[in-house]
Amino acid sequence: MQSKLAEFLREKCEVLHGGNKFAMRTALSEIALLALESTISTGSRTSWLSSVHPVAFRKACVAGAARSANGRGSAVEAIAALVSADDAESDAETTVLALQALEAIAIDEPTTDVDNDHALAICATGVVQHVVRLLSSSDAALHTRAAAAAAALVENAYAARMFLGAGVVSPLLVLVRHGGDEARQAAMSALRMLSIDRDARQAIAGKAMDLLGRVLEVDPFAREAAAELIAC
Repeated sequence: MQSKLAEFLREKCEVLHGGNKFAMRTALSEIALLALESTISTGSRTSWLSSVHPVAFRKACVAGAARSANGRGSAVEAIAALVSADDAESDAETTVLALQALEAIAIDEPTTDVDNDHALAICATGVVQHVVRLLSSSDAALHTRAAAAAAALVENAYAARMFLGAGVVSPLLVLVRHGGDEARQAAMSALRMLSIDRDARQAIAGKAMDLLGRVLEVDPFAREAAAELIAC
């Protein structure tokens, strides 16, 4: 089963490097679906992943990193390259699917802590600054998926520090203030996780008052968000 999984991911990486947009989008959708399916109960699975443990799936996704000795390039590196590409915003459909795949891979298997380092492996590809940049995209689907990806990734404490260093707080707060419902919820999820860090908590609280304070009277969501973040 492990060899089948490795071969599946090798094939998808080749597609992601191939340049055919339709094939790339299909591959990204398949990877995200399998990543999500690997986290649900075995009895509910519908694919050959029924015998693959969630941790094994995520290890396979980060295995073979190009920066490692004799590394051929991992699946997460191939996906992150699409998010980091110069045309990431102009090819929004592909980028949205790439962000969705990274989010799905980053999601922890809830019964164990041994897969918590996969979010850090994703961040090690250099994708953090690009996710933060896409939070400010005018494309609603892009900034929503970027916020959801950030929320999944910052569950890792070291990854959270990388996002804080890249200036993630302000664009997240802007989404809380101006974003659609899904973007707002994803941005708040990310901010809640970031607020676990004591040093970040005070900075978030101060910026929350500054960026959200002017809309508190007319926006119940912003009012509740500011109250929560300031009280953290």
